[in-house]
Amino acid sequence: MATINMMEPVAVVRCSSYEPDMVQAALQHSVDLLGGLDSFLKSGERLMLKVSCLNDAAPERAVTTHPSFLRAVIRLAKTRTHRIVVADSPGYVSFFGACKKNGYAEVAAQERVELVELVADDTRDCPQGVLYKKFPSSSLLRQVDRIWNLPKLKTHALMTLTLAVKNMFGLIPGTLKMGYHLRAGTDKMLFAKILIDIFRARPPDLNLVDGIVGMEGNGPSAGTPRALGLVVAGADGFSTDAAIARLLGVPVSRVPVLATYQSLQKGEPLEMEIRGESSAEILVPHFRLPAVGRGGIPDLAYRIGKRWMLPRPVFLRRLCDGCKVCVEVCPAHCLNYEEGRGIRFREPDCIRCFCCQEMCPSRAIDVKKPRLSLFSK
Repeated sequence: MATINMMEPVAVVRCSSYEPDMVQAALQHSVDLLGGLDSFLKSGERLMLKVSCLNDAAPERAVTTHPSFLRAVIRLAKTRTHRIVVADSPGYVSFFGACKKNGYAEVAAQERVELVELVADDTRDCPQGVLYKKFPSSSLLRQVDRIWNLPKLKTHALMTLTLAVKNMFGLIPGTLKMGYHLRAGTDKMLFAKILIDIFRARPPDLNLVDGIVGMEGNGPSAGTPRALGLVVAGADGFSTDAAIARLLGVPVSRVPVLATYQSLQKGEPLEMEIRGESSAEILVPHFRLPAVGRGGIPDLAYRIGKRWMLPRPVFLRRLCDGCKVCVEVCPAHCLNYEEGRGIRFREPDCIRCFCCQEMCPSRAIDVKKPRLSLFSK
C-alpha cells in the first residue's frame, strides 16, 4: 500500500447556515485553499457527485448530505462543466425514491443534472487491496472523469465516525453491502480494512464534507443533529477524516478506519496541514460519540463476554411500525418479526454491525452500552 504525503492539506471553513450564497462562498473558499478548482476539475469533464444518501430522511434530520450543500457543489462544478451526475446506492431504499423525499430530486431537476442509482453491472479492481482485489461496481465509474465525494459529518455506531472514507462504501451497490458486514462479523477493524480497500479501489478526486449541521450520538441515522458550522475539504480522504477527528477531539485510536490505516502505514502518524480556520479556534467541545464496541478485548474474552461487554441493539416496541426493514437487512439473520410481539432478537447470533439501527426508518432501534463495557477500553 502506497504511503500518502503526511502533510496533505485540508481546508476548514466556517459556514453557519445552508443559505445558498453562504454555502457557495464557503465551498469556493475551501477549494481555493487547496489550490483552486482547476486541480480537481477540467473544462468539459464528466463529474460524478457521490452523495451520502443513507435513506429518505428529511434534510433537517442530518442523516444525508443536505440538498442545499449539493446544490452549491453543483453550481461550483458548473463553472467548469455541465456534465454532472449525482449518484449513490442506499443499502435498502430506492435511491430515486429517497431523492424525492430528501430534496435531491428537486435540486437535480432545477439544476438540470442527472440522478443515477449505482447498480452492479461491472467490477472494479483494487491491486493494492489488503483483503479484496476486486469489487462489484457500477459501470458509471468507468464513464466519468472525476468523482467528488460529499459525505455528511456524522457518528456511526460501529465505526465511531462516518466521513470521507466510509461514505465511499456506497459504491458497493445496494444490499451487496450486507455481505461485507457479514464477512467482518463483530470485528470492526476487519470491516475498516474492507472500507479502506473499497475507498482505494476508486479514490475520489475531492472530498467535500457537509459539517454545517452534523450528527452526534447514536448515528448514522438515529443520532442528534448538531450545528457545527463547518465545511471541510481535502484531496486525500484519510487526511480529511483525520483533520475532522482532531476538530471533534476524537483520538485516531477511537476511529477504526484511521487506526487501521495508520497501522498499515507502519504506525506513521496521520498528519495534515489544516488551512483556513485555526484548528484551535474551531475545536468542537463535548461532541457526543456513539456507544462503540470491542476495543482491545482479547479474542477469548470477547467471545465469552460480548453479551455483557459490547453495545447491542435495543428494539423500541413503542416506535416500531412493523415495516421489517431491520429483518431484511440483518446480515446475520438474527431478527424476525412476530405479529403482536414485535421484533424477536437472537442476541448470541448478533455480529454488532448495527445495520438494523442504521436502516430503521422509524428510529425504533437504539444502542445500549452495557455497564461492563468499561473493561473493553
